[in-house]
Amino acid sequence: MADQSFLFRFRETLSEIETNLTDGIAAIGLWIMPIPSAVLVANPTVKDLHWSAELAWVAAEIIESLGLP
Repeated sequence: MADQSFLFRFRETLSEIETNLTDGIAAIGLWIMPIPSAVLVANPTVKDLHWSAELAWVAAEIIESLGLP
């Protein structure tokens, strides 16, 4: 009987850990997902348009936040 309650608690603990990790990854993913696209906008803006890096990042963030292609 003690083995069953231990296994039950162990499975419940693993389930909680999985739920917390999944929720955490999902929450962080929404914030970091636009970073590669922003880099792909910012780098050519600096290189081709000769804008400052700060201004290029502002432009990249605006484009990413508006969802412009």
